Amino acid sequence: MIDEDEACRFCGRFVLEVDGWAEIIQPYHQIRASWDANTNFFWGPFHLGCVRNFPERDMFRSEAATWVSTVEDLVQIRGGDGVLREVPRRGLGYTDLVAQLPSGVVYENPRFDEWAYVEESGPLHFIDMNRAQALRRGERVRGSDGGRSILLSGDPQVDVSKWDLPQLLDFLDVRDLYQDMLDTLEPRYRYLDSGRNRFGLVLDYTLSCVQPYPPDLVRFFGEYLAAYVPKRLEDA
Repeated sequence: MIDEDEACRFCGRFVLEVDGWAEIIQPYHQIRASWDANTNFFWGPFHLGCVRNFPERDMFRSEAATWVSTVEDLVQIRGGDGVLREVPRRGLGYTDLVAQLPSGVVYENPRFDEWAYVEESGPLHFIDMNRAQALRRGERVRGSDGGRSILLSGDPQVDVSKWDLPQLLDFLDVRDLYQDMLDTLEPRYRYLDSGRNRFGLVLDYTLSCVQPYPPDLVRFFGEYLAAYVPKRLEDA
């Protein structure tokens, strides 16, 4: 049985978090779930591939783009009494649209050297100056490998410290959802620790992979940064 906190909001299967492949939107963020009549905001874990295959991905993309490119706005939400009300929402403030590419759109933060890229197929990505410069140089960019913790969906009854990534994915029954990552994106997995609580076995790990950025995004940063003037902290 998969804990709801670990289940993809689209397919319902386990999410092993890895930057650029399977991620989590925290509940304090406010992406409108306009495609879902039963909830106001979208949050939780999801596979990026599930967003790309989601029948309402156009609505997801539109809501994600509005959220990242807004400073503050009012959104309508339906309360428990069924009445629609306007409530204030804080966006991420990437207000400058700097590119409309075949694969998606790029927004720039007006205060910092940071960009938000919203794929035409739905998912969104955040790109700092280090990543942007690496793209300009034609390098493959690796995602963050920050430590993470998950509650395993069953009791493995073995020493999980000896597992490699395919073994972990097989145990979680999601290897098919990560196979392209295994084959093409050079994942790096490392076991950190594990221990039991009253709910089961908690695994601490690091995992990163090469970011699957499309060629037109790479070309954009190659051209855009040639004349880009970095923002100064004192002007922020």
